[in-house]
Amino acid sequence: MSKIPVTSSHVNISGLHPRFRQRLEAFFADPRIKGKVAVVSGTRTYAQQAYLYKKYKSGRGNLAANPDRKLRNGFQGSYHMSQPAFDNWGYAVDFRIVGRISTGEVNKIAAEYGMVKTVASEWWHHQPCRVSGGKMDWFPMKGKEPAHAQNTKNELTGLAKLIEDCSKTVVRLGDTGIVVKVLQQFLVANGHKLTSRPKERSGIDGQFGKRTLTAVKKFQRDEGLAADGVVGPKTWAALLD
Repeated sequence: MSKIPVTSSHVNISGLHPRFRQRLEAFFADPRIKGKVAVVSGTRTYAQQAYLYKKYKSGRGNLAANPDRKLRNGFQGSYHMSQPAFDNWGYAVDFRIVGRISTGEVNKIAAEYGMVKTVASEWWHHQPCRVSGGKMDWFPMKGKEPAHAQNTKNELTGLAKLIEDCSKTVVRLGDTGIVVKVLQQFLVANGHKLTSRPKERSGIDGQFGKRTLTAVKKFQRDEGLAADGVVGPKTWAALLD
């Protein structure tokens, strides 16, 4: 069970950068915060952001950023969107007060954990880093970073090795497992839906079914590859480019 409280089951925190999640866990364990604050908005996939933007443009939804817009600092779409220009992790959350505490106190304590209010007009919007020189520059923490956060580099190295190993594996309709899950992650990151229900989670389930097959074929056509639905070296190379 996550140590990060959320306001509903629709709030996605699994897509946040691991180091960010570790800071959030430490923040919410703080007695000054515990039981008084929760995350109301986490991260979104490209497809989810595109759905919200389309709904907004049609006049049926709240203000939402174009998922294809490029910001000067290197971010794409919304700050809440998983970032394809970097590593497909999310780097922003919105807080909601659920107990007795002031917004100023929340911001002060959050800053101690390296999570800063980066939008002047939005006390609730917090990020753990800024983009500097095309790279993520993490805000400093007061005191020591959570011990397990120091292993993030090793975790990401392991993730890179996993992706490399997956890219050497041919997958097709009917396959299941972690390789399919990695494939689905990259399909979603490239804007290909795996579910027909916009409010549903991303559809990443590790099962190479008909929806994954459709997404793969569309991606292959878009990339000028043979649209046979089989994910081999050429398709992997295009996905990871």
